[in-house]
Amino acid sequence: MKPGFTLFEILITVVIMTIGIGLATAWTIRTLERSELLSSTESVVSILRQQQVAARINRNNSRHGLALSSDSYTMFEGDALGSAAPESIQTFGMSPGLTLQNISLGGSGSEVVFERHDGSTANSGTFELVHPSSGESYTILVSELGLIDWQ
Repeated sequence: MKPGFTLFEILITVVIMTIGIGLATAWTIRTLERSELLSSTESVVSILRQQQVAARINRNNSRHGLALSSDSYTMFEGDALGSAAPESIQTFGMSPGLTLQNISLGGSGSEVVFERHDGSTANSGTFELVHPSSGESYTILVSELGLIDWQ
């Protein structure tokens, strides 16, 4: 008998390694998707809070808000995005693969506008950031008092 490995032993080793690499790749992709979703959620919440602070301190003697669409969100100064001065508008695109869904806000429907001085809003409600390929999502809540939370 000659020393060495049989073809069967080599095939079994290759199959086991292929399965291990496949599982590790799937886990890594899912972790990256979760990280991207979490980062984008924190970014949207941060911008909402930034707009609320701008309204509370009465920056430029104006209300401040955030308009939402499925693939972007837009900061603006004024009563609504449609009436905002062009220089006060700043749009951010969603990360590839992420969408804003189930936008359910009072008043205008897709805009959160914060009142001057107290930061409250008539546009309370919820919306979700969703990663469709993984099915994971985070819900962002904005209360009438202007409390912003996510889960």
